[in-house]
Amino acid sequence: MPIHQFYIIDKNGQIMFFKPLTQQANQEQDSFVPALLWQLKQTVTRFNNSQLNSYETTEYSCHSFETPTGYMFVALADSGYRSLQDDLKLFYQNVFVQFCLNDFDWDPALGKFGEDFVKGVQKFWDER
Repeated sequence: MPIHQFYIIDKNGQIMFFKPLTQQANQEQDSFVPALLWQLKQTVTRFNNSQLNSYETTEYSCHSFETPTGYMFVALADSGYRSLQDDLKLFYQNVFVQFCLNDFDWDPALGKFGEDFVKGVQKFWDER
C-alpha cells in the first residue's frame, strides 16, 4: 500500500486525528506536513482564490480534501501516486459522516474518535 499516513485537520489547522497506514510510515505524528499544507493552502487561497488539493516532493505526495465546514482530510503517499481526491471525498462521505457527524455523542472539541471510526479508517484505506 503506497498510502503511508492519514490525517484529519480542523478548520484552525490543528491535527484532530492521525493514523500511520504502513510499516514504513513514521509511526509518530508528524506535525510538519499538515502545518506546511495549511500554510500552502492559505497562501494559494490568498493569491488566486483556488484550492490546493495536492503537492509532491521527491520523497512523497500529499493529497487533501477540505469540506465546506473546514475539515481537511490529508493522505501522504509515495511520490508519483495517483490523485487521492476522489478517495478522500469518499472517506468523508462514507466514514467521517457515518461515524462522527451522525454520532450525537461525538464532540470535535474533545478530539476523541470511537473504536468503530478507527476501524473504519483502517478498513477504508486497506481497500485502496
